[in-house]
Amino acid sequence: MNIHPGEIYKSFLYAARFIPVTLYITLVPLLLCIVVGGIIAVLRVYRIPVLSSILDFLISILKGIPAVLFLVATSLLFATRFDNLAKLLHLGIRARDVDAVYLAIFVLTVTSIPSLSESFRGALLSVPRGQYEAGYSVGMTKVQTFFRVILPQAFFVILPSLTNNTIGLLKGSSLVYMIGVTDILNSALKPANATYAFLESYIAAAIIYWILCAGIELIGKGLEVYFGKYKRGATL
Repeated sequence: MNIHPGEIYKSFLYAARFIPVTLYITLVPLLLCIVVGGIIAVLRVYRIPVLSSILDFLISILKGIPAVLFLVATSLLFATRFDNLAKLLHLGIRARDVDAVYLAIFVLTVTSIPSLSESFRGALLSVPRGQYEAGYSVGMTKVQTFFRVILPQAFFVILPSLTNNTIGLLKGSSLVYMIGVTDILNSALKPANATYAFLESYIAAAIIYWILCAGIELIGKGLEVYFGKYKRGATL
């Protein structure tokens, strides 16, 4: 089978136009996961009565559901049940009025929360108990100790995992073509509908994903070096 560089280039240019869409459906779920996953991690680490047990159960369920399965099930439920729910709540919108991008963001957020939450939980547990006592000894409250002492140390620990989670979220965003969202992968395949050069289209999409992942990894390493200076300075 011959590979045509010209077709790769054509698909690359076509797909590159949708990089902003892919970054949007990657970064928005990432920010939501950081907030929600961080709160869940704190509630589980500090074993808040009732809530921590419920969250343990929910996280274990979400961990066991493949992203593809959750995406398909959610899209089917949305298509078949949203209109009835909207009528019940007297909302003036229907399923056809909702952009599929928002459904993609919801699915990617829900499926990514477990991994980010576990990363946050591991980072919080890595901080020695003595750091809590040190904060209390200088008159800090529990909240002040958490935000001024524990969280900064946990943030440095979580940076490598956060980079990996971001890359995983970016690659996972390629699944949204299944619900009609035009992202990098979906747009790269469109020229192939006329030329049947599907292999070249997949190669073009893979190149773009590799470039984006390399950029994220570079940013992550830069942040590690930047914040590492302050960590080393604090231990001198």
